Amino acid sequence: MVPAGMESQPLLGTHRAQQDTRFWVCVRRTLLILFWAAYITVVVFAVVLVIQAYHPPPPSAWHQRRVICRNTGPQQTGVTARIQAASVLGCGGLILSQDEVGEPGVKALVEEAQRYGVRTVLEVPLLEKYSRQQVQRLKDTARSWLQDGVSAFWLSGERRTTIMMVRGSQQKEAWL
Repeated sequence: MVPAGMESQPLLGTHRAQQDTRFWVCVRRTLLILFWAAYITVVVFAVVLVIQAYHPPPPSAWHQRRVICRNTGPQQTGVTARIQAASVLGCGGLILSQDEVGEPGVKALVEEAQRYGVRTVLEVPLLEKYSRQQVQRLKDTARSWLQDGVSAFWLSGERRTTIMMVRGSQQKEAWL
């Protein structure tokens, strides 16, 4: 016995004989074809979006691929010993202050570092206020260091620190 109001009623008021007519068979086939066409279209668009969305990562610079060391040994051991220690540690670059560079000369240090596969990065302190003579002297010194083969400059100041990559006429900065 079925409770009152719970009998099953067909959604369409058609009888089984009417559902098997040619019209309803065509409607069902058309809906089935439309469903599968929409499904295949969605899958194709999803695959196309995934393929188009892939972009290989941009090539990274040498200072992003390897570690840059600041102090690899005691200060009294000398810069060449520190370059050797940086090479043993697997450092890609060694940050040297202006005082350390004055010892054997920049060119000799760069050649020594290149022999061990270590790039030289010179630390340049940034002051809040430079006079015109100081700025010009710094530019001239930087040009001579670049000619000697220095790879980059480590600019450090009170508010920020950056490593400036200079190759030929191209300048790139990476903020740290």
